[in-house]
Amino acid sequence: MVSLSSLLQSPVQAILRPAMWLPFIKNLHSYKEVWVHEKENAEILKTIINSLELLQNEDKKGTVYDIHKVSQDSRIFVFTWAEWLDVMEFTVHKDTVEACSFSSGLFPLFIPFTSIVNCVLFWVPFLDNGLNKNRIASLRTLLKIKEFKAS
Repeated sequence: MVSLSSLLQSPVQAILRPAMWLPFIKNLHSYKEVWVHEKENAEILKTIINSLELLQNEDKKGTVYDIHKVSQDSRIFVFTWAEWLDVMEFTVHKDTVEACSFSSGLFPLFIPFTSIVNCVLFWVPFLDNGLNKNRIASLRTLLKIKEFKAS
């Protein structure tokens, strides 16, 4: 269950992305891959969205996946057990999908006005302990994607 404070602040924090403002620090808590696919764009996007339920069922830590944008690309808000907001983004091209997952801020969003505090403390480095990489890798495994390139 995600708190009201987290639900209200998450759209703002996902757009602002204070943890992604500094080039070298953002690499500590983000991960990106490019997948090669042979399906139609709409079909691969639908498959990704449908696989999120399986991914959530595999996760024993109580992570909540909230789909926010589905069109040519999709944005999924991922609330960890402590209500940190991670964002997964998938951009579908003709033969590839750019899969990206990143932590959006230093502090969890259950604390009121944390999105403002996260903007002030954008320069503080922190680690995601490989969570974003594992999340993308798990989804890739569920989708049975064999050809990919990490970046």
